[in-house]
Amino acid sequence: MGEATFREKELKLMPTLKNWSVVVPVDPYLAPEQCHESLRGNVYGHPSIEDGTKVTTSRIISVCGRKIMTVSGTTYELENPEQGYVDYCRETLGREIDPDNPIVDRRQPDEAFKTICSS
Repeated sequence: MGEATFREKELKLMPTLKNWSVVVPVDPYLAPEQCHESLRGNVYGHPSIEDGTKVTTSRIISVCGRKIMTVSGTTYELENPEQGYVDYCRETLGREIDPDNPIVDRRQPDEAFKTICSS
């Protein structure tokens, strides 16, 4: 019962990222497999960050449609990507961003995250 209540609260408090892009920190002292994706964008609806503030999330650990979970445990809902990122994907990567699944991720969402994805 406590778990369901926590999930309900989490869904109501899910921050939104607007004008986002995928970022990968470049560190010459890290092996490529140690560099993980994060998102940078304007956050809205976060309980402790002012709406519109530009943030960089912690490392993405799970993706399900337009929802992502970070290593810090925060779940974000993605809105519109930054136009420069859209152009980069189209011109450099040769792909369009899928509005329903904007982050390409080959990992499967963990069981706890699946409950958030289905709502």
